[in-house]
Parts: sequence; C-alpha cells; structure tokens
Amino acid sequence: MKLIRRLFNRVILVVFAIILQVAVFAVLATYTSNYFWLTRLATSAIAVIIFGFVVSKKEPPEFKIPWITILLLVPVFGIIIFILFYPRRVRKKEKERIIHAHNQCIAYTKISDIEALKFKEYTSEYSPVFDYLRGVTSFNGSLGNDVKYYPNGEEFFKDFIKNLKEAEEFIFLEFFIVAEGQIWGEICSILKEKAAIGVEVRIIVDDFGSNGVFSRKLEKELKLCGIKIFRFNPFKPIVSGIYNNRDHRKIAIIDHKYGFTGGMNIADEYANIINRFGYWKDTMVRIRGKAITNLIILFLETYDSFAETNSDYKRYCTKPYEAYSLEGFVFPFGDGPQPYFQEYVSETVYISMLNVAKYVVYISTPYLVPTFNLLSAVRNAALRGVEVNLILPGIPDKKLIYNVAKSNFKYLLTAGVNIYIYKPGFNHMKTVLIDDCLAYVGTANFDYRSLVHHFECGVVLYKCECLRDIKLDFTQMISECTKIDKYTYKVSLFSRLAATLLSVFSTML
Repeated sequence: MKLIRRLFNRVILVVFAIILQVAVFAVLATYTSNYFWLTRLATSAIAVIIFGFVVSKKEPPEFKIPWITILLLVPVFGIIIFILFYPRRVRKKEKERIIHAHNQCIAYTKISDIEALKFKEYTSEYSPVFDYLRGVTSFNGSLGNDVKYYPNGEEFFKDFIKNLKEAEEFIFLEFFIVAEGQIWGEICSILKEKAAIGVEVRIIVDDFGSNGVFSRKLEKELKLCGIKIFRFNPFKPIVSGIYNNRDHRKIAIIDHKYGFTGGMNIADEYANIINRFGYWKDTMVRIRGKAITNLIILFLETYDSFAETNSDYKRYCTKPYEAYSLEGFVFPFGDGPQPYFQEYVSETVYISMLNVAKYVVYISTPYLVPTFNLLSAVRNAALRGVEVNLILPGIPDKKLIYNVAKSNFKYLLTAGVNIYIYKPGFNHMKTVLIDDCLAYVGTANFDYRSLVHHFECGVVLYKCECLRDIKLDFTQMISECTKIDKYTYKVSLFSRLAATLLSVFSTML
C-alpha cells in the first residue's frame, strides 16, 4: 500500500504530467524541424531573439549561462524550456493584490525623522547594513526588544509549545515544512483547543515542502475546527517556472507577545526525536517587543496577496508593545524572488555584513552554492585580514549539492578562510555573526534557491545580549568540527568533473 501511495503521490503525478507536456512539445518541434526548412529557420530566429533577451537582462552573468548553454547546445529544446520555465511576469490582478497588501501594511512601518536619526546614530558602526534594509524593504528596526536565541530544536520547541498555550488573540504560523509527528501532534492539539475558544489561528504551509507529510485529511480536519490554512503555490499539472518560487520562510507569532523566526520547520527531526542525518543542528530566535510588528506584516502581506483576503492591519499592527530595557537593535525583514521583489535582499544583506566586518566572521550554512558576488565577499573578507570561519555539514542531506559546495573550497582556502565540517551531523542553521556584535538568524541558505528563487525571512541583530549566546554556540560547534585545509582537502576526479558540469547549472540547483 505504501508503494502504491508513493507512486500516486500528487507531486509525482504532477511532475509526470509536466514531463509528458514537455515531451509532446519536443517531439512536435523536432518532427517539424526535420521536415520543414522554414521551421528550422524560424527556430534559429527565435533562438537568436531569446539569446539577445537573456544577454540584455540586468542580471549577474551566472544567471544567464545556463540558458545560453541550453540554447546553444539544443536550440529546439532550449526554446521549449525557456517558454515553459523562464520566470514569468506577474499577472495584472496578482500584481494589484500584492501592491494593495504592501500599501496597506507599509503605513504601519513608518517612523519619525527623529527616530530614524537616533537609529542611524546607534548603528553607525555598521550602518550600511541597516541603511540598505530600510531603503529596499520600507521596514524599520527598533530598540527595546527582548531576543532569546535557541541553539537547537529541543530548547526551541519546549518554549514554543509553552508560549502557544498562552495565546489569547491570534496565532500565525508560516512554515516551509509542517510534518505530522510527535512535535506536530502537541502543537496541533493546542491549536484546536485555542480555535475552540475563539483564538484566531492561521497557517501558511508550502505545498511542495509539506507534500507527503501534511495530509489533505489533516487539513480538512483543521478547517472543520475553525483554523484557516493556506497552501502556498500548490502544484498543478501545468508546466511553469513559478513552481521554483517556494515559501521557505519560518515565522510564528503569538498575539503581540512572541515572534519567532530562524531555520527550523515543524518536524520531529528538528527536535532530534528522529535521526535522519546525525544530530540535526538548527537555530531560532524569539522576539518580544516592537520588532514583532515586522513579522506580523510579513505574514499578513503573504497571506493577503496569495490567499486573496483582506486583513485588518490596524488591529494587528497598532497595539503598543512593552518596552524592554535591554540593549540592542532588532530588524526583521523579508525577501522574495523576481518578479515579486526587485532586489536580492538576503544576498545583499549577507554581502553588506561581510563587507563591514573588521575582525572575525562566523558562518553556518547547510549549502554552499552561492552567487559569485557572495562567494567573493566571503573570500575578500579573509583577504583583508578578517578571520572567517565557515561551518558546513558533516552528514549532508543532498550529496550531489554537497559535491558542488566542495568545488568552492579551494577558492576560499587559498584566501585564508577557515572551513569546518560539523562531525555530529547536519547543521541546517543559517546564522552569521560579525565581530561578535552583529548577527543574522534566518531562513536564507548560501545557495541560489534561497537567494534567488524562494521567499525568505530573517532578523539582523546589533548589540543584543543574545549575541553572547550565538558566539558561545559557534565556539561549541567548532570544537566538534574537523577543520579542512589544503592538505586534508581531497576531491576525487569524478567528483570534480561532476561539480564542474553541475556548476554551469548551479543557478537552477
């Protein structure tokens, strides 16, 4: 029965339907091009036009190389793939919904000129990072927040479940993966209880990320309890590049009391209840204070834009927050793919942080297939004398992608970057610490999927007390790592060849 269910899995059926459509187009195109010189002439003309379009796009060269390669090697197939999968324009109606949702919420992110000057002076040492965030996101950071750092799922879920039980007004959850199991069972029971007494519960799950682990039966059951659920970008048997755009965010908001974000999904492996790739190392932060408003806006903007609803922003975004006397500047923000977003926000934040680093950098990422600009920023930081420490998994979840990551080792090692392999298992955390006083905790990996194709989120922290805990966590991790150097770095010939080939298409991995 399990085999039958897997064979008839919705995504597998959709993928099969898409492959079938591509195959039909390919056969028709090949057949006509073989028999009609006019068709071949038209094919060449179309390929040249597409080639010119791709080359003229204001994008980094590595984004263009895969398309140019396909068009040159297999023009007919390349045209089909381009028409079916190249990022599309947003439909007018969809664009209007997004603009409307953005305009609704942006009114609640404005601050006075006096506050803006105060924040700029406070963050002056690393102001390029925050100036950029304010400029492209229309968001603002805030002082007077309480931020708690969670170095693993065991600690996070303990507090998260406890805080869920305190909910009185609303619970908003947005996760790439929600998987049925022990952790979800505890959370689900609380959500049902809260919905029964009138607490508003909304959930966004990514349709691809949660496929096969979050059943339609469970979804119907939750809806009957009064819980609102929206599946982001559901798979349909129609070819489209839009399926690349996943909601990779992890956001949880409980009333106006608690806001959570970081790298963890809702699944048992994140709490190390089950063992998939050794010890699962991940991080989250809990925010109390005004900065929660940014997370609320990110959630509502996504929900209203894609679920076609209209939320009462005044209700959620105007309530006064308790001001904590703790030091530190907190700036949660969101990111997304073109054509929804015009800038690669997470990539630029990472690069800005690396560019302002003076003494030491710590980076933990599960994948290392970054843009050339980001890879160069890591290398350049080391070349100007900054101690750069990069931690990667000892037990990767995607070995093919890991081989591509290893192809970047030599480029970094020759610049003096310290590369560590996390022996206990899989470090899924996406955390960066700069000079022990500036940090990023969020969802964006050092790969093209996160930096280009996905909806992501994170929080930049400056001089917060929790940065001490982040530093201790990195120190502890490094003590459990194996260091890679030019003597221990070995890659087989086959792996090098495979990585070279895959690197051509790394923007699609």
